[in-house]
Amino acid sequence: MTDLKKDSNGLEYAILSNKIGFIDKILINFFNIFGFFKDWNKHFINYQKNKIIGRKVNFMPESIVKKKFKILKVYGKSGLVYIFDTNGFHRQSCVTAGDNLNSDRDLITVYLDTPKK
Repeated sequence: MTDLKKDSNGLEYAILSNKIGFIDKILINFFNIFGFFKDWNKHFINYQKNKIIGRKVNFMPESIVKKKFKILKVYGKSGLVYIFDTNGFHRQSCVTAGDNLNSDRDLITVYLDTPKK
């Protein structure tokens, strides 16, 4: 394993982008009354809109994400472990032509499920 330096291809994460908005919560609760969208944990309106128009469904457009949220770049020493909610906007960091892309990036993904009520 190698260190991820500030100019490397680490992780970018939009802080608080995993939080579901007020209107989304109301819609999800309404649909739950009729048995739809049980255990839904994503941005409902953006998801449905993007699905209809044929865009990547999980996130809002990058231009809106950059305006609405603070972007955190994660980097550090070899062996660094970080945990984040994948419902939030995240991606491999953008790099410039002079950045080192030859370093290894090892990834272990663990999915945690909330207990059913």
